[in-house]
This record gives sequence, structure tokens and C-alpha cells, in this order.
Amino acid sequence: MHTVDKEKEELLTRISKTVEALMQRDSLYREYSLDKKDEIIRTMFKMFSEKFSMEELKARPDIYFTEIVEAHMMTELLIAGEEDSSEEFALKHPVLERLSKIVEQLFQNNTLYQQELNKEKIMETLSSLLDKVSPQKLIILDDEQLTKRVKAVMSTELMSNLIDELKPEEVEKFNAVVEGSR
Repeated sequence: MHTVDKEKEELLTRISKTVEALMQRDSLYREYSLDKKDEIIRTMFKMFSEKFSMEELKARPDIYFTEIVEAHMMTELLIAGEEDSSEEFALKHPVLERLSKIVEQLFQNNTLYQQELNKEKIMETLSSLLDKVSPQKLIILDDEQLTKRVKAVMSTELMSNLIDELKPEEVEKFNAVVEGSR
């Protein structure tokens, strides 16, 4: 009886280490799985225990565990993403409206933006950034904080446009100045 408990403990440890390794390797797993880690381990332990004998599991290489655990974690992540995406989609529209008003205001008040930037391109950039940053993090910002972030994006676009217009020798000088300021 003691041997069975020890074998189950070893299996649990092996699964735990696999989950930890996957979380360390991939930030998506880390972000999603942090609060679900114990649940994932329990689910995997139950599945392995029910489908295989302890002897079979001992004979399986680590890559086997990794592939099965990762498949489970990816499935859970996709399911969670589907649930989150409808909520995030609903929040994205109001955030984009706020961003659009801020961009419009910044363009009206800055001739350099008017001359060097394209509003539609800025909005495309901001929209694509919203695909990477949760709208929930932006919706809580007041207009001043959100404007500051939009200005940073627009300034980056402005710098990018200016650098694109430089001749190769001017780019070298620019890089030298940037390196010297570090």
C-alpha cells in the first residue's frame, strides 16, 4: 500500500514539474495558469491515473507528459480565450471611441502631427495594440492618463517616420547620438 502512495506522489510531482516548466517557458501559460495551476495538476493527475497503470507511466518519457499536459493547457487557454473574447470585444469599442477622440484632439492641437502623421494609420496602430493589451486595463484610465499613452504611441510613430526619411549617413549619426546618451 505504501508503494502505491509513493508512486502516486511521484506521478503528482512529475505532473507538477511539467506544468511548472510549461509556465516558465511560455508567458501565455504563465498568465492564464497561475490561478488554475492546482486545478490543471489535479485534472492531469486524475486523467493519467485513470487511463494508465503506474508501471506504464513510469515507462513513459518526460516528453510524453509534456505533450499531453501542454495539449490540455492549450485547450483550456483557448476555451478561456473564447469566453474572454466576447467580453473584451464589447469593451474594445468604447475604448476605441475614446482613443479616436483623443487622437482627433491631439491632431487639432499639433501641426507637426498634422503634417507628419496619418490619423487612420494611428488608429490602426492603436487598434492593433488593443489586441495585445486588455481593454479592461485602458478603460479604467482617466482621459489624462490615456492621452499620455496615445501621445507616446504617436511620438513613436513620428520618430519612426523621421528616421525612415534619413539618409544612411544621417542614420549613423543618429544612432551614434542615441548610443552616446546611454
